Amino acid sequence: MGQVIDERVIAGFWARVDRRGPDECWPWVGTLTSKGYGEYRPMRGVYWRASRLSWTIAHGPIPPGLQVCHSCDVRYPAGDRTYRRCCNEAHLWLGTDKQNTRDMVEKGRKPRSGGGPVGPANGNYKHGRYAR
Repeated sequence: MGQVIDERVIAGFWARVDRRGPDECWPWVGTLTSKGYGEYRPMRGVYWRASRLSWTIAHGPIPPGLQVCHSCDVRYPAGDRTYRRCCNEAHLWLGTDKQNTRDMVEKGRKPRSGGGPVGPANGNYKHGRYAR
């Protein structure tokens, strides 16, 4: 990313996270993107997605081509995107775009193709996975 993460940036970031128990989601309470992801702007012209900064603070730089994905999305009902605000590094994992998309489909968060309802509202949904 090329962005400097100093103690001031880290302190400002954690001031905007509702840290709870170690197994709970830690929701971002600052600014959100139009898609519901946390967004941190520590200084003019510098933008971080909250989950990416949480990962970077805990584990170091994110390799090119990888995304920060959420494992906690299964805690929320279909259609609820609150998990996108989670900054608990224990709920985050790195994956490619393809892995993230596959994960969303398998969890019933994204239809295989062409829009339509997700999760139990989708006619192909079975026990958290789409029928093959």
